[in-house]
Amino acid sequence: MKFLFVLLFVQLAFFCSAHNKVIEEYVNRPDSSYKYSYHSTVNFTGGEAYVLNVTSQTWLTTKEVSDPIWTHWVLIIRPKRVTHFKPLVYITGSDTRMQAPTVVPRDFGLAASVAQSVVIVIYQVPHQPVSFPAEPRPRKEDGKKKNFH
Repeated sequence: MKFLFVLLFVQLAFFCSAHNKVIEEYVNRPDSSYKYSYHSTVNFTGGEAYVLNVTSQTWLTTKEVSDPIWTHWVLIIRPKRVTHFKPLVYITGSDTRMQAPTVVPRDFGLAASVAQSVVIVIYQVPHQPVSFPAEPRPRKEDGKKKNFH
């Protein structure tokens, strides 16, 4: 029984290693659409936050998908006192209609202040809704068909 467990563990480790390599190669592949720009500064009781407009990637082409350029709002929350230099990164949803953040969400501002560390919130992941030419309705992450127009 112990042998089977070790064999299963080795196969699982190999499988995860192979998939990590695929993801690593994808993430490290150059993408000419990547860019970012400063949008605004938002003040809050515990510090300030910077709003960036980020284009992260091109996924497929306009022949395959309605909007291949993925854009995101990114909120970089900097507390008044920073003593830890590894930020908390929180990736969240929303959709392509989202407007730029104008306030710092209370929980994230509090987390930055208490941890004395930068908190980064990345919105609009995944880039949605998305439409494919052969389908009548756009898709959203949860797979439920909804009309977004």
